[in-house]
Amino acid sequence: KGEYFSATKDNAAPTATAGAGHLAGWLLSQVGVVDLKWCGEATSKSEGLPLGGYIDEPVEPLAWVQDNVTGRLPLATTRAPSGALRLAWVPYQGGPAVASLTDGERGVFRAGEVTETGERTAREVEVRYRYDVARERYREGLTVRSGPTTSKMSRAVIEVDNVHATSTAGVVANYALWRGRYRRDVALDVAVDTWGWLRPGHLVRYTDSGLGVSDRLYLVQSITRTDRPFAALALTPIDSDAL
Repeated sequence: KGEYFSATKDNAAPTATAGAGHLAGWLLSQVGVVDLKWCGEATSKSEGLPLGGYIDEPVEPLAWVQDNVTGRLPLATTRAPSGALRLAWVPYQGGPAVASLTDGERGVFRAGEVTETGERTAREVEVRYRYDVARERYREGLTVRSGPTTSKMSRAVIEVDNVHATSTAGVVANYALWRGRYRRDVALDVAVDTWGWLRPGHLVRYTDSGLGVSDRLYLVQSITRTDRPFAALALTPIDSDAL
């Protein structure tokens, strides 16, 4: 539905100094009502992460945000019960927990098997950024590793046309490493009347004697209402250990 100018460098829309959260919130406002109060943390924590460029094809703003912002940076989109769009900061490097959950207590029950995802070995991610349109090449590259360099180390290359700042490229690289780390995700059924207020992006402390987990920090990936008085909660551990 047209071309959306999305630069935050040398441009006044939405502001000349806007970060990724400001830009994402502004683009989401082109789609529908945005819960601005909920987006406050995301916009404030992304001020040092500028993006710049054009959406040079007729894509929906929400699709562009999901591909270029929430797909690359620690930001997530959700919807309020009213349908308003929300942008949340993903505290992938840790932070304060908002609740403590224990399997078998206060309406918390582990559901199904623990899911193993990610890689166990050290990994390397290279982010290519600061694209030069005239020369048709990337001017900068930033490489981060999750361990010592080896001949068998897996390597990924991420090209980001809309990133022109090293601060943004660094977060893209480290967030990619974090998302691809080995971990064991946990699915829970939680009582709606007790834990229904939890939202994606919240951090919780989780204890599960059956898994040998005691007061470990987990990130809420999703919470889904069901036709029962329980919600389906998906958790992923913050650190890089098995659990």
